[in-house]
Amino acid sequence: MMNIRIETPSDYAAVERLTFAAFETMNLPGRTHTSEHFLVSLLRSDPWFIPELDFVAELDGEIVGSIFYSHSKIVRPDGGETDAITFGPVSVAPKLHGKGIGSALIHCFKSRKG
Repeated sequence: MMNIRIETPSDYAAVERLTFAAFETMNLPGRTHTSEHFLVSLLRSDPWFIPELDFVAELDGEIVGSIFYSHSKIVRPDGGETDAITFGPVSVAPKLHGKGIGSALIHCFKSRKG
């Protein structure tokens, strides 16, 4: 049974290792290394980060997924701005890709936002 909960400081190292592993296998043109695990560390101290929407997924006591949300703005061509919330990175343990963990983390937002 998968459990989705808010990330705690004791999860930070595990989430950073998970994020490294999740993105390490991406094979994109021009990509020479993974840096998403550094991004999650930086996000936690950013004023636009939303800790109430910082979720981890656990399976049998192991963190197997994570998602981060931040405030953002959409700048229109006329210069006007619209407040928004963006997410990422979404990380899932490579051995569990395609099992619905990332989708569950994204859908968790819907149940918590309102």
